[in-house]
Amino acid sequence: MTKRMTKKVKEIEDYLDGTSDEILAGKGLKPAFPFSERERFIQIMTVMVTSKTAKKIPRDERQSIIDYLRKKYCPSITDQMWNEICVTMDHNNKVIMASMLKGTKLSMEIEASTICNNCGYVAPSDEVIA
Repeated sequence: MTKRMTKKVKEIEDYLDGTSDEILAGKGLKPAFPFSERERFIQIMTVMVTSKTAKKIPRDERQSIIDYLRKKYCPSITDQMWNEICVTMDHNNKVIMASMLKGTKLSMEIEASTICNNCGYVAPSDEVIA
């Protein structure tokens, strides 16, 4: 690990010395509703996949970190549940990307003036009132 990453880890460890409630209370906040362990684990995985800092860590090491965080903060999440969450997230990512690309392609194919907020499309002869 680089000195910069070691410093970042130390900052995070210092930050996490308290519980989530203590950390939020220190900022004058309280949780609107607590995350379930499953939701917390999904957040951990999302951060470890999308964070610029985490992306610098080799994949095997990131997986070990996720495992450590899972055991520490989400002990009810089993290896099987972890696998099911990963498979579901991968599937959902593909669906989201396909939908986004399909929407982008569709929006590039039609004129903006032919889109109707309520029905999807209107005939060019229909009057559109803004």
